[in-house]
Amino acid sequence: MTEKIALAEIKSNLDQIWNSLVPLQQTGEEVRRLRTIMESKESLIPRFVESSPQIRTYGGMIDNVIAPRHGPELEHDLYIMGYFDQIMLDKLLPIARYVRIISPSGALRNRRNKDALNRMSRAGAQVRTHPMLHARIFCVPDRRVLIVGSGDLQTDCIGGTRFDAGIWSNYPELIKSTVDFFNRVWEESDPLPET
Repeated sequence: MTEKIALAEIKSNLDQIWNSLVPLQQTGEEVRRLRTIMESKESLIPRFVESSPQIRTYGGMIDNVIAPRHGPELEHDLYIMGYFDQIMLDKLLPIARYVRIISPSGALRNRRNKDALNRMSRAGAQVRTHPMLHARIFCVPDRRVLIVGSGDLQTDCIGGTRFDAGIWSNYPELIKSTVDFFNRVWEESDPLPET
């Protein structure tokens, strides 16, 4: 009887060890899979984007995400930091419930910015302002799109009347860090004043 108990205890211990190894094995397989993807995919290489009178890759990439030519409309959270005016309103209003915007508090002194932020808010977007905001971010985590740079979602930038530059990335860790940063600033931001 003691031998049976000892064997049952050993089997139980081995089962516990095996069960603790399975997640590690899966994690190891996941790491190998991600490493293979990262090493073999050029798509994870960051790209330079710009907005200028000659080249408008910044606005083009944003436009492709907001209003895809093929496939369903955007139904994922979209994070925007920076100034915001009417240039993309017609594309963003239908998906406003997925949009979160933090704009510099100074944007409320500009009629075009204030109007655009209010319209987005009325359409269901979550909008806040921050007096110290200088970051410029456009991020759609579920589509693996991140643009960080000097560009805003406003006419001067998207329209190519000034020179703006940024980096586009679909690297998951950068996107996660960006969303974490956005959420920290969001918590310190003020709700859009009622108008």
